[in-house]
Order: sequence, then structure tokens, then C-alpha cells
Amino acid sequence: PLICLLLFIDRRFKFRVNNVKTFIVLCLFASSFFVFSYKLGFYSVMGFTLPMAYYIGSNMREINEANLKKVIYLLAFGMATYLLINFVYELTQYPLGNLFAKVRRLDIWTGQLLRPTLLSVHAYLLIALMYYVMRYEKNRYIKAIAIVLFVNLLIYNIALARRTVILLIALSLLLCAILDVVFLKNIKLKKKTLFKTVFLSLAVVFVIILLCSFNIFGIWDIITRTGLYDKIISYGFGSERINYLIEGIKLAPGHLWGGQEISTAIGIQIHDLWSDIYDYAGIIPWAMIVVYSASCLSVFIKAIRSKHIGKEIKLMLINLFVIIVVSMMMEPAFTSTSVYVIATVILISCIESTIKRTE
Repeated sequence: PLICLLLFIDRRFKFRVNNVKTFIVLCLFASSFFVFSYKLGFYSVMGFTLPMAYYIGSNMREINEANLKKVIYLLAFGMATYLLINFVYELTQYPLGNLFAKVRRLDIWTGQLLRPTLLSVHAYLLIALMYYVMRYEKNRYIKAIAIVLFVNLLIYNIALARRTVILLIALSLLLCAILDVVFLKNIKLKKKTLFKTVFLSLAVVFVIILLCSFNIFGIWDIITRTGLYDKIISYGFGSERINYLIEGIKLAPGHLWGGQEISTAIGIQIHDLWSDIYDYAGIIPWAMIVVYSASCLSVFIKAIRSKHIGKEIKLMLINLFVIIVVSMMMEPAFTSTSVYVIATVILISCIESTIKRTE
């Protein structure tokens, strides 16, 4: 709200957004979400942040590809920096071994205990950027910052015991490699670059195997005590979320107006953005968020087709879109980690601004 107010004053009280229809849809979502969920606590008012986020992204100054990239970096690095300082904060509160065995996490801002999901979403945007940063970013300082944040992300994720992060990293690397080699025909992997990548990957794997095999620094003992190790050994990378989603879809026609009736019947919160909104506030906010999601897809398609956006940036944007969609399908993002949804709305709005003002 404060940023919106400052922007409104800075624009001399002139109201402008990329698309008035999209802004209205987000306002309708905010209002209907509040009406149907106001009895359920704090998150009922969070819907109003989405049209605000859209307004912020619509008013980025000096619209061009370079500034779009800066916005994406700021969002991704900013969220990942929170993970870094939070990890350091936890290290000051607990011994290293205990930290990796804990279930709940401390939040540096409030000192309260949080679920690991609330922290891990701060890693997703950086994960989506890493391939582009390492392969195409020319600024060495940005590369160095990204590497530090990514290494912290990997170590902290062991403590958080989040399999989702591992899956998203694998998906991101695979998708970018395919796009780089197959679809972006004028962007060819040089043999030297490919050799370096393979060599470094094998070297990292070898070092990890060596450290674990000989239990150097007691690292294997620490790993076997972590929640992530227990999850992978017990469940692999499987999940019951699809079953919960199917159950939720079956119950949906009988629970049109939210109130968390579906999750109460199933016994667990449904783990995707759209079903969770339906469960929380019913069919009207769900319809609004579906319409907005369709508009986001349209924005990304226009970005990929745009002649004013370079192919390397397009690779990054495709990967961002896929990672965002997949992560939203795996997390009840809006009612648990709304900051991630807000950042996503700002990001997509900035992409839309770039398209509209460069064509």
C-alpha cells in the first residue's frame, strides 16, 4: 500500500495500469475473496495486495529489456537473500546438527516458528534464473551474488527438508538445456562450455561422494539425521498431493462457497494455488483467479513472440513461467506464502509493461 501511494503521488495522481480489464479482475478477486473468507483470519485481506502489485508493475519507469531484467533480479535475489540471512540467524540460535534435524524454522523478523514451506518458496525465482545467469549474464558481480545465494539455498534446503526445491532445480536445468540446444537454434552450446559444465558437474558429484563415503567432517552423520534424508528414504519423490487434489475436485460441487470445508473433509490443505483458493473462498474468487491466470499465459506468449526481446531473455522468461506454474501447482501459495504470489504479479505486470511500451 505504501509503495502504491508513493507511486500515485509520483505520477501526479494519475492512475494508469497496463490493462484496465485485468486490474478489474484482480479487484473483483480481492473483494470476493474477502467477502467469502473474512471469518478465516488474516489472509482474507491479502487479496487486496494483488491489484496493488499489478499497479506497481504497470508503473515501472524507463521500460526496456535491461530494466525488466533488473526487476527480475531484484525480486529473485531479494527473496533468496531472506533465506541467507534467515539461515545465518538460525545458526546463531542452534547448533549446526540440531538445525538440520529441526522440523519448524525460526523467522528472523518475528522470532516465531514457521513451516519450512513458508521459507522454501523464496528460492523458486532464483532457481528459475540460475541457468541464464551462469550462461548468459556478463556481469561477474551478479554471477558471484547468484552463486553465493544458490549455494546457501542448497545447504539450507537440506535443513528445510524440501524435496520440491530439488525437483524444481532438476526441471529448470533440463528445460533450459533443451531450449538452449533445440529450440533456440542460433544459440549453440560451444564444445568448450559443454566440457566445462560436464567436468564441473562430475567434480562436484565426486567431491560429494568422497565427503559422504568417508564421513569427512562428520557430514554423512549430519545428512542421515536430516528430515530431507528421511523423506527421500521413506517416500522417494512421490507425493499424495494428486490424490488430495482428486478428492478435492470430487467434493467441489457440494462446497461452492469456501470456508475450508473441502480441506476439513479431506483432512489436509489442498496443495495448489487454484484449489486452495476455491477451498478457502469458493467458486467466485476461483473464477477470477482462473481468468487472471489465463491473462498471465497470454502475457508470456506475447513476450515470447515479441521482436523487441532477445532470445536469451526469452529463454529465461520461459523457464520462469514454467517454474512459477509448477510451483503454484505444488503449494497452497496464496493462503500460506502470499509474498510469492505478490512478487509473481509484480514480475508479470513488468513483463506486460515491457511488451506494451516497446511495440
